[in-house]
Amino acid sequence: MDKPPFRVIVFAREFNREEAVSDFCYFLSGKMKSLGVATDLVCYSPEYSETEFPENALSVFRVPFALNADTFFNWALLMNAELKRKGRELAEKREYLMVIGNDWTGYPAASSISSLFNIPLVTVFSSTEQNRGFSYENSRPISDIEWEASDSSRRVVALNNDCRNSLVYDLKVPQEKILTIEGLLEYVRLLEEVLVEKK
Repeated sequence: MDKPPFRVIVFAREFNREEAVSDFCYFLSGKMKSLGVATDLVCYSPEYSETEFPENALSVFRVPFALNADTFFNWALLMNAELKRKGRELAEKREYLMVIGNDWTGYPAASSISSLFNIPLVTVFSSTEQNRGFSYENSRPISDIEWEASDSSRRVVALNNDCRNSLVYDLKVPQEKILTIEGLLEYVRLLEEVLVEKK
């Protein structure tokens, strides 16, 4: 079967099919395929490999990254530099309808590619730092990144109501900008908007 003519690029910290963000990315790619949109997922991996999931028109590009850091926050920012490098390589060869960043750990690379190639940006949140207790030594800069992601994205996707409430009341995101995904029905409509603009 031929690959769909349109593509989105997604940035996530990992893809192992055993945790929530990975399951979301896999489910998202299935919804994208139903719209005629293929998904390229760029994520961290200790070993480089590219994985194809033709049933969902999903291509996973695993970026090797061996540097250590003194905190997870610093490691995540260093890791994003590598995600960005791979994303730029892909975006120079392929045309994308949309850039999607998963949480604060995928947003920096997604934001850079969105700005560099003038592609609409969407950030997906499964939780915010406020939801997680704001008890980490780097909670303040993480929350600042979450605010920036919410502010600069065309849409903000909350994967549950607790996260949505935190986006509204803690990060002051306008309610009309937030999509709560239950079955991704709202997200499918957003992609339809972009497809209409392209025609």
